[in-house]
Amino acid sequence: MSRVFVVGVGRSGTSLLQSIIASHPGVVAIPETGFLRRFVYMAGNHPVNFGDDKNLQRCPGMLEELRNIDNRQATSQLLKAYKRFTHTDAGTLVLDKDPRLIECVPLLQRDFPDTKIINIYRDPRDVIASKKMASWSSGRSLLNYLVSSRVQLGDARKADKMKWQHSIKYEDLISEPEKHIKQICTFLELEYTSDMLDHTKAAKQLVQEDEVNWKKETLKPINQSNTSKWLASLTPLEALCSFYNDRQFIKNHGYSSVVPNVTIKEKFLALVIVSMSITTSLVYKVIRSYKFWKVRKRSGL
Repeated sequence: MSRVFVVGVGRSGTSLLQSIIASHPGVVAIPETGFLRRFVYMAGNHPVNFGDDKNLQRCPGMLEELRNIDNRQATSQLLKAYKRFTHTDAGTLVLDKDPRLIECVPLLQRDFPDTKIINIYRDPRDVIASKKMASWSSGRSLLNYLVSSRVQLGDARKADKMKWQHSIKYEDLISEPEKHIKQICTFLELEYTSDMLDHTKAAKQLVQEDEVNWKKETLKPINQSNTSKWLASLTPLEALCSFYNDRQFIKNHGYSSVVPNVTIKEKFLALVIVSMSITTSLVYKVIRSYKFWKVRKRSGL
């Protein structure tokens, strides 16, 4: 038995990729709960009633494993409970998807030595355009979007150097799905099957009723034209902020560097906003490192 984690900046196509991989007969996919990130790697010290958690309610078997475990004192026990819940027969691949686990890649490798990780990335401007439309993220500030992108794309760049991690460009996946699905199968040591080209059956099993609002595209066939949406969805200031924020990433991955209809005033404002993003990102990473250390010290992981 081995595991694969699907990660990436939110709204980069992680749900599509999850459904494609889950369409393989040798893969068992668990519902998205964010369990490892929320309760093991980035856990707080406040008491949690697991039975009240709507994401964990998708996994009755997981709740059974968590019975009588105090999340404040037994993070290592939570990790063991997760491993028991996700244990399957030899030869089966267990799939877990949590975009923000891109921030925890070294921890995943430490705790799951046999794991493989697939990171999917997308034009950061299209990510922001999509986040502005999704119900779970639509009310957030532009600065919030920029900080998330800066931090998580930076984490992904570090993970790219690791042999057990595979990166895929969203735009490549939707333009030539068969080619890139075959590459994914090779990485996961799975035999390619054409069933994976129809991900919608698996998506209907994985997408929960309360997620349909922002995952409805996952329930449809692949839309090869789902690119450069930012040109119509973002203001010139938003697009320029995203470009300045992730300039090197955008250039390195072949995305357009042209931001149309920008004024001198907007260029100045964008520089100010991105300066705030850089500072906030650094502060966030310091706090995150402290949180990782605190959890590790408390649990002996």
